[in-house]
Amino acid sequence: MHIAQDWLQIADGMTAELSQVVEVAAHWKGGASYDSLSARYPFMRVTELARVLASPDPIAAQWDWLRSAPEFCDDRDLVDAAHRDPVLRSYFPDLSHRSLQLSRSFTDREGAVRISLQDGGYRVQQSGESSQGREYASIEAAVAAASELLAPRPQGSDSPDGERLPPGED
Repeated sequence: MHIAQDWLQIADGMTAELSQVVEVAAHWKGGASYDSLSARYPFMRVTELARVLASPDPIAAQWDWLRSAPEFCDDRDLVDAAHRDPVLRSYFPDLSHRSLQLSRSFTDREGAVRISLQDGGYRVQQSGESSQGREYASIEAAVAAASELLAPRPQGSDSPDGERLPPGED
């Protein structure tokens, strides 16, 4: 069985007992917490992403998960390098298919920046850009470029493409 909210999978599990399926559904619909669901029905597994999003600080929880879970070990260098940057660390990280996407939150992807492993180098691209992004030879250069794209800009400062913006239009 699967428990989902909107399109996010919350929990899943298997049982041969139809009565347990009904009990799980009733328990969940009755407002059960993730811990209560797991404790009462050990065959149910709450997804880590559901736990991250329910935490008091989902951004920090997601960084902790990406930096410690064994399934992300192949991309640990990229995740750790991005985490060291204070600007990038303030964004929600999402890792998939050798790409780290940084956005305001799990659901707000507007203006997100993606750092992707590409042919031994890295590509950095901001969502909404028509270009393919820019290529960088090192993690450090790619992280610096992503940080520059996401860094807050004071009113009247230069835009990311170097054009001077009038106050109130940045």
